[in-house]
Amino acid sequence: MPAGSIPAAIHSDAEIEEWVAVEVIAHREVWAAVDTEDWALAVMVLDDGWIDQLYVDPAWTGMGLGSRLVELAKSRSPEGLQLWTFASKHRRAAVLPAPRVRGRRSDRRIG
Repeated sequence: MPAGSIPAAIHSDAEIEEWVAVEVIAHREVWAAVDTEDWALAVMVLDDGWIDQLYVDPAWTGMGLGSRLVELAKSRSPEGLQLWTFASKHRRAAVLPAPRVRGRRSDRRIG
């Protein structure tokens, strides 16, 4: 794997969906920017002072959704935030598609 590359998934879609439902949504602060039909366009997960996850649908990159989510995270963690990311020589190479799931009532939404 070249330096700065995003590693391939090692879990099945079903395993990831279960982990998101059981661990992420249940125990972390989840925010989503959704369209008029409640499809996630961008998702951010906050966990104890960390932006744990930030995903923007590639069709929606460059439109400010990620920036709005980061500003929201800053406002919710005025003492500071931490973020770990992959290094890349290519713009947007570290942006992954948002999960294509409908918003749940417990999800928080922006926009």
